[in-house]
Parts: sequence; C-alpha cells; structure tokens
Amino acid sequence: MKKKRGRTEVLANEPSASSSREPSFSVHVERSLDVALAQGNKFVSVPQLPWETGFLRDVLGSPGSFAPPWLSPLVLPRNLPSVNAQPSVITMDVHEKKSLVRAHYQDRMTAGLNDKRQTILAKWVDLVLLHPQDSRLGQLLLSCVGQPDCERAIAQLVEDWLARKSTSTLQVRASSFAMYVSFVRKYVGDVAIIPIDEEHVYRYVAHLRSSQKPPTRAQTFVSTLSFVGAVFGWAGAEDAANSQRVQGAAHLCYLRKRVLRQAPPLDIVAIIILELCCLFELDNFLRGSAGLCLLALYGRLRVSDCSRISHGKILGDYFEGSFGTLEKLGAAEMTERLGECLAKLLPKEAFKHYTSHSLKCTLLTYTNVFGLTLEQNELLGYHVVKGHASALNYSRDALASPIRAMMTMLESVKQGTFRPLSVRGSHFVDLSQAVSVRAQFSESTGYSLDEAALLFASEVAMQNENSYEAFKDKMSLLGESEFGRIDGPCNRVNMNVSLGGMDSDLEAEDDESSSSDSCSTSAEEGMAAVEEDLMGKAAAGINPHADVCLHAGKSSSKREQFTKDC
Repeated sequence: MKKKRGRTEVLANEPSASSSREPSFSVHVERSLDVALAQGNKFVSVPQLPWETGFLRDVLGSPGSFAPPWLSPLVLPRNLPSVNAQPSVITMDVHEKKSLVRAHYQDRMTAGLNDKRQTILAKWVDLVLLHPQDSRLGQLLLSCVGQPDCERAIAQLVEDWLARKSTSTLQVRASSFAMYVSFVRKYVGDVAIIPIDEEHVYRYVAHLRSSQKPPTRAQTFVSTLSFVGAVFGWAGAEDAANSQRVQGAAHLCYLRKRVLRQAPPLDIVAIIILELCCLFELDNFLRGSAGLCLLALYGRLRVSDCSRISHGKILGDYFEGSFGTLEKLGAAEMTERLGECLAKLLPKEAFKHYTSHSLKCTLLTYTNVFGLTLEQNELLGYHVVKGHASALNYSRDALASPIRAMMTMLESVKQGTFRPLSVRGSHFVDLSQAVSVRAQFSESTGYSLDEAALLFASEVAMQNENSYEAFKDKMSLLGESEFGRIDGPCNRVNMNVSLGGMDSDLEAEDDESSSSDSCSTSAEEGMAAVEEDLMGKAAAGINPHADVCLHAGKSSSKREQFTKDC
C-alpha cells in the first residue's frame, strides 16, 4: 500500500531551515494544495454515475482519452482572472415602458392610495401615455423606467406637474378629453389622437350638436383643448380651440341651454322652522341636519364649504358614539333634508323651489336689499375681487364691519321694520306699523311658536315626565341665549328665536296675539295649556299634525344608523 507523502517528502528538495534563503510559509501552503489536488481523487470515494457501470460503460468506455468530451472531468483553474463588472442596461421599447408606468400606478392605488385625486391623476397618466413622445410629461415618464425607486419617481413627477390644478378641474377636463378619444376611436378609426386634428375636433362638436348631447358639453371640450395645450403642450390643441367653425358650433350648442333658474332665498318663516327643528325635533338625524342647514345659512356657505370645515369650537351639546363610515353630505341630500324639516309646518308648494344653494344666498339677498354696499356683500360671500387680495391679506379681520352691518339688518328683521322679501315699495315699515316675526309666523302657519315647539316634540313624548322636564329646560334655555328671552313680571315664555326677538314696545301687540301663553301666569302653565289643547285634539280623534305635517319620504339608512348610534 502506497504511503501518503507528508510535508517532509513534499519539501525534501527545499533548503533546510538553517538556510538563509528559506521561502515564506505561503509557498509551502500553495505546494501542499497542489499535492492534495493531484492525489486527492484517488482516496475520495465518489458515487459512480450510470454511464460508468454496466452496458453504458461498455458502449461509452471508461473515462479517459477515448471517452466523449462531455464525460471527462471538468478542469477548472484555481485562480480565475478578475473580470470588470459592467452595469446591466435595460433595453425596452416604448410599449413595454408604457406598461410599466401604468403598472406602477396600479400598484400605488392597490397599496391604499387610491383617493379621489390619485384616481384622477391615473386617468391623466393613461391619456398622456396614448402618445408619450408627443409631450414633455410623457417623455419624462418613460425616462423614469429603470431608475432606482421608479414608482416613487413617477408618482412624484405627475403630482408635481399637476399640483396647481384643482381636483374638480382635472376631473372635468379628463372626462371631456376621454369622450373625444372614444369618439375618434369609434367613428374615425385607429388614427393618432395627437397631434390633435382640427377636422376631427369639428366632427366631434358637430356630432354633439346633432345627437342632442348636453348643451354645455361642446363648450367644455373647447376649453379642455386650451387646457391640454397649455399644460401638456399637445400639438394642434390651441389651433383647434381657436378654430372659428369649432367655436361657432360649440356656441350654437350652448344656446340650447335652458334659462338659468336660481334658487330663491328662504323667507322668515322657513328660517324659524329650521331653528325650531334644530331645538325640538326628536329625530336625532333630522335635528342635526337642521343644525347643518342653519350653519350654512348664517355662515353664507355652500354644502361643499361646510364639508371642508376643519376646526372650530363646540358651543353646545354633542353626541358621543361609534359610527361606521363618515360620509360627507351632498347638495342633493341637503336639499332633501331641508325639505323634510320645512314639511313639518309648511305645505309642499311653499318650499318646493328651495335647494341647498338657497341657504347661501338667503342672508346675502337680505343684506343687498337692506342697502349694504357691493363690497360688503362680496366680503360676506367670501368673494375676493381681483386687485383687493393684498389689502384683505393684511387687514386680518376684513369681515368685522360687514358682519356688524349684517347684524343691524337682522335686528330690523326681528323688529318687523324690515321685510326683505316684500315688494320693493314695502321693504321698510315704520315701527308703529311693524308686524313682529311671531305674528308673521302665526299668520303663515296658524300656530304660535309654543304650539309649534310642542308639535316638533310630539304629544306622545310629552306624556313622559322626563321628556316634559327636558322640554321645559329647553324652553328656559331660550331665555338665556340669542334665540329668545324670558321676561315680564309673570315669567312668561317668549319663544323668540334668532329672528323672533322683539323690543319692549312691541310686547303689547304680542299680548294680543293668539299665542296660548298670552293668558298664562307662568311658563309651566303656558306650556301645560298648549299641551292640554293638543291632548284634547288627540283624545277627540283629531290628528294635531294632519293639517301641517307633510312628512317627506321614508327614513334613510344613514338616518337610522345615526339615530341608533346616538
């Protein structure tokens, strides 16, 4: 048996340790590795492969000089030369890059960022990628593919490019241009959308006119062409928007638009009903809706303005509870809730033309009729006139003077000396001939304010002692707030809501009214008398609500959820 060669045999021919030129230890290690590699295979048992045994070995032969080259052992050098790493270059065509850009936006929306603005920006990305090389934004989007953190770079680029445009503007323009693209694909064929062809634009506007589409759609599309030409630089957009025949056809479409019908302002009685509903309505959701209507009315706000209120102080009570999803109240639902509140005491014909926009224009109409200047009305309506922005910015409280003038107007309405919705010759009345808002309310509805409050609270709920005590507390609360006061030696209740306050010189007239509390000696006796009257009607089989309550529709699921949680 052959004996393994040790380190001494391997180094037999090397100089002795006493030699002055003894090699370094690394040389010995290298030689030892060479010996191990040369003889190691003889002493290592390796599994035999199928072609090394049996029939295949006889056919193919044993590994050696005559064996096929693919069966020979692979010889690899131990020291491979270093190779400089070259950066990999991604080569993709435009179509592949467009697909990647769209995929990045889909991933972004799937990750929970698909709010309304992100969804609209994704629509604009699709429109830009129709012909990305024809706009600067499209070229930059394609150049982002393959870069580190590509998804973030693409999203930031689109967001920065359209940051100065509002979400509503982007939505209108995207929808308008997308309808044009759909028309070209359907009626013209598979042609390039960009550069924009004036002939195709004219055919589209003529199609809108002949097919009786909404009158404003063509005019909106013409302004959309100017928008995309300025923002994205699409060729042909400005020329098509300035085409005389395109503008003429769009104008003829616009002339088919019906005459604008503006929402009328609320009258005094409707405002008082809203305030009664806010205080005494048993339905929590409807009472909250009435409060929101009053916020929009006295704040001169649109529904969208109310939805954007981000902070403020709570002046009264509030509900605590768990709610599923907080949804913004839209203009259509606000109109429905407004009508439901007014239907408690008014016939449908009296409020069918009121909409949510009536709330914003009510006090602005009153102040204009009262004689406030146009500049004061502009400030009350939050309209900044061009050229006045700097002065308003540095004045800090530009609304102080207009609001004082508005409060003077409201005081005149309370006294009955100012009738804002009367004919022009009878807007202002002498104090001796003034009709109080209590009398106006009773004349219009047939009920005093006390009776109306009990109608809202319902006679069934008033039978409960706790509900009755709570009702009396609310009536007393009126005397401590701007909505009314408790005065007189007999402590009788004057149900003076914010438009129902009256001066002492009008109390004589008020005492002669048909209000049930005029003959009472106390607040409790007054309310008890009204309650007894309503109970008597109920006992006689007469529905006290029948002649005044026109309940609107069924309760919505949102109201039921709100009431349940509260």
